[in-house]
Amino acid sequence: MIAHDTTDFRKRLGFVLHHGLVEIRYLAHTADHLTRIHDLADLLEFLPKYLDDPSEDDRSFVCTVIREYEDRHPDSWRLLKYLHGESIPDVY
Repeated sequence: MIAHDTTDFRKRLGFVLHHGLVEIRYLAHTADHLTRIHDLADLLEFLPKYLDDPSEDDRSFVCTVIREYEDRHPDSWRLLKYLHGESIPDVY
């Protein structure tokens, strides 16, 4: 279930952005992940727009786009789980 509270969603989306950037840094150490780095950067690029005041449709769209990325890259770090309630650290 997606986080329905806007404040909680924004906090979780901020963590997804952080976690995705850490994954890019990790992947950058090997040249065989260039496509995955590109796809993840494309995903993360538009997410800050949804930090302000995301509607229910916005939250659903973000989850769909993340799910599509995870489907294309099954060995990727799982980001969607954090929008669905997986615990996140208070400080990251």
